[in-house]
Amino acid sequence: MNLPYTQHHFTPDNNPVMEKFWGKVNLRYAISYLKFYKGGKVQKLMHALKYLKQPQVGFLLGESYAYDLTAFELEKQFDLIIPLPLHPKKLKIRGYNQAACFGVGIAKVFEKPMYEDILLKSTATDSQTRKSRINRWLNVKETFVLNRQKVHLLKDKHVLLVDDVITTGSTLEAAIHVLQTAQPASVSVAAIASAT
Repeated sequence: MNLPYTQHHFTPDNNPVMEKFWGKVNLRYAISYLKFYKGGKVQKLMHALKYLKQPQVGFLLGESYAYDLTAFELEKQFDLIIPLPLHPKKLKIRGYNQAACFGVGIAKVFEKPMYEDILLKSTATDSQTRKSRINRWLNVKETFVLNRQKVHLLKDKHVLLVDDVITTGSTLEAAIHVLQTAQPASVSVAAIASAT
């Protein structure tokens, strides 16, 4: 496929995804598979995944990215995978969580467990698409909670949080703050794509 790959795993010192989180949260890794350009091929893939009922796009991209990462033995750096959750109302409308589709593909190749019921979205938020960075943060800062019955699974574990597209990183930042209250050994982020 002729897609704009990031190759972040080749260049850890020159990683614009990690830079989005500098001074905000501590991450072990922050990587994305593809570069997101408005009107580009990746935007069309994301549209198909989120709005055209094509979850297989997420599965295939997750598997493909995981195979690339295993060439660098990065699968050994993680104990479990958590997808960024959708609010139950949105999940019911869409029928699936696009981040979880990506996560399932990664989990299959990495042979690691994925949990969709540890990190939960408790508040329905407005779309982030047209918001400024500060308004994105205000929109999501108290959105996520941990399932207290499952939170013990995070303690001292290396957690990989997966999402579809990273724009400013505000949504992931809010989720990471919540995950870190469970005292994991580390938190890392992987996304299908990142906006440049």
